[in-house]
Amino acid sequence: MEREPLLIEEPEESTSSGQEREQNRFRKLLKRFQQIQPILLTFMLLAIVGLSVFLVHERMTVQRLQNSNSDFRKQIQALQVHDNLVIEKMQRIYRENENFQQKYGPIPVRGMNAEYPLKPKTVYLTFDDGPSEVTPAILETLAQHNVKATFFVTGNETPFGKEMYRRIVREGHAIGNHTFSHKYSLIYASADRFMEEVKRLDGLVAQETGVHTDILRFPGGSNFNGSLGIDFMRQLSRRCIDEGYDYFDWNVDSKDSEKPVQSKEVITSSVKEQVSNKNTAVILFHDLSAKKTTVEALPEIIEHLKSQGYTFEVLRKGAYSVKFI
Repeated sequence: MEREPLLIEEPEESTSSGQEREQNRFRKLLKRFQQIQPILLTFMLLAIVGLSVFLVHERMTVQRLQNSNSDFRKQIQALQVHDNLVIEKMQRIYRENENFQQKYGPIPVRGMNAEYPLKPKTVYLTFDDGPSEVTPAILETLAQHNVKATFFVTGNETPFGKEMYRRIVREGHAIGNHTFSHKYSLIYASADRFMEEVKRLDGLVAQETGVHTDILRFPGGSNFNGSLGIDFMRQLSRRCIDEGYDYFDWNVDSKDSEKPVQSKEVITSSVKEQVSNKNTAVILFHDLSAKKTTVEALPEIIEHLKSQGYTFEVLRKGAYSVKFI
């Protein structure tokens, strides 16, 4: 019986050659990488250097801008200081000019062929809150001294009140609006309510005198800081102007309202002291039944003002105006 030959398995040539090809490919890639590795490292280094330079440049730019802003702020502050100094100097010159004219009279301004005097000293006597029991006495005092004044009146529908409106206008004085009721809680409740009060009084005065009250004074002044605040008064003052009214405050307070009955001496000295440095004065008095000392002080005040060279004028739209706001 014949024995079958023993078969010996040999490695497949295809498997061996495939592994060798893979190894060769890997060696080639590794060799190629090793060749370009310095180039990659160079590019990375350049990128890092470029980024660093960019960041440094940006930081320097930011610092330069901050320095420029700081310098700009310093320049603005210097200009503000300079402006304040100029304003203070102008105010000092104005005060010195007022004091000089107070002592020596108006300074002539010389032109080429003539002399033009400065505006004469002017005073506006104003009386708030009437008509009252003292209104006739005030009018008589003004007539005796041949001066005119401005009366900021309130609503009075009695025969006496209506006659006082007519007499004020008839004797050449100005009549202004001080609201109909003069009740702060009512007139300053809203802008609409204030205008209603103004127009109600305007209608009454116009009916009796034929004159519309296109000037007014806010009770308490235009800077009255009530429950609605000062911004409300700013808006209200603009509305009054928009509706055709001009408003007037004052720059001399007679102080006759600081107490129910102020002394004649305090009223007189307050006016004399406050007008002493003013070329134009708007004097606040009150026309109320209790203000008999105001009437008593008027003759001395008027004579003093005349002796200081003041002329007496009445307020009207476009006239010299003192406005607190």
